[in-house]
This record gives sequence, structure tokens and C-alpha cells, in this order.
Amino acid sequence: TVEFWLVFTTTTIIAGSGLAVINNVAQIVEALNGGKKDASTTGVFVTIIATGSASGRLAVGAIASAFKSKRHKWQLLFCTSAMLMTGACCCLGWFTQLGSLYATCLVVGVAFGMLWAVVVPLLLDLYGMSELAGIYSAVNFAPMLGSLCIATYIFGTFYDIEKQHQGKGDDSDEACVGIQCFQTGFIILSGLGIFAVACTYLLYCRCYTTACRGDSLIMLQEQQRRQQIHGEEEGGGGGGGGG
Repeated sequence: TVEFWLVFTTTTIIAGSGLAVINNVAQIVEALNGGKKDASTTGVFVTIIATGSASGRLAVGAIASAFKSKRHKWQLLFCTSAMLMTGACCCLGWFTQLGSLYATCLVVGVAFGMLWAVVVPLLLDLYGMSELAGIYSAVNFAPMLGSLCIATYIFGTFYDIEKQHQGKGDDSDEACVGIQCFQTGFIILSGLGIFAVACTYLLYCRCYTTACRGDSLIMLQEQQRRQQIHGEEEGGGGGGGGG
């Protein structure tokens, strides 16, 4: 359905952007540190991302508990995750100081953690328990696709191009130096992030508002619930008659 592809596309972009930072954080630190490797600093950023991821998951649980009656809370949290990741990628594309990575890595971790805490209840709300396993299994291909296309292909390609511009061959142990090594990649990720936010808004319109009432999932779910209740009533009446 259209709703599945909106969720899948958004998940691919958010997960791919998060993995692009996670997988390349050592090279980002090296590029902003004048080409010098610093394992201790890299370890700090990895810890910050992990802490942000855990905090994002906990935040989703706390918000969900506080707004139990709000059915559209999962969609709003899904959109929030996309916006946080987009904002972090915009900042990473222009910050030239190593110290600026602390806050942005934290935001990346929060957005990445929120994503995986939101996807399951969002799919449950959209498709119900009977279809959750199959739909979620399909959505799990999104991070693999995002990692391959975004974290590996986009970042690797532009990193190698800039490295060659600096007169360093692919076989050289010298690192690419400067924000320009990743700037183009983060600009592309920012554009993809804006598209992901648009997808979440369209999903909200289709499923939780009357903007697309003709084919809104919420309308279809209400019809399915009524049919299920009607079927149970008929089954109960038939059983009572047989007794």
C-alpha cells in the first residue's frame, strides 16, 4: 500500500542517515582533526551516539505513557525523528570544528533510537496485530538498504573523490582532511531528510485526518472492526441457538 511505502522510505532515510554517521564517525573525526587519528575522541563520540539512542527510546516510552489517549502520537513521534535527523545532518554538513560534533552526535543518536521505538507501534496502529509480523519483517530491509546506498555508496564515493582532489590516492594511508570530505554527502542527506519529513506528513494526512477520507486507513480499520464485532455477535447467537 501507499502507507507502507511511506513508512519504508522514511525508515530507509532515517536509518541510513544514522548509520552513515555511526559507520563513518572515525573518518569524520580524523578529517576535522587535521588528518590525525584519535581513538579516544572517536570512542567518546560513539558513546554519545549510543547514549542518545538509549535516551530516544526511553523518551518515546515516556511520551507514549503521557499521551495514552492520543492515537496519532506514533505518527508525530515518527515525524519528530525524521526532523531531528534532518537537522543534525544539516549541521554536520557545515560545522567545521571538532567540538561541534558533540551535540550533533547526540541528536543523531536520539533520532536513531526514536525510530526503532516508534516503528513497531506505528505499524501496529496502521495494520493491526494480524499483519504486524509480515509488515515489520519487510520494513527491516530498510536499514540494510539505507546502509548500502547512503552510508556506503554516497559517503564512500564523495569521500574518495575529495581525497583524490587533495592529491591522495585510493591506496594511500593519508586521510582526507577538512569538512569538504563529507559536506556533499551531508547536504544530500539533508535533502533526503526533507523528503522523509514530507513523507511523514503525507502519512499523517492519509491515516489520521480527513484530508484523504476516501481511502484513509483509519476508515478502513473502523469498517474491519465493525465487521469483526458483527461476525462475533452472529457466531455467539448461532452458538446460543445450538445449545
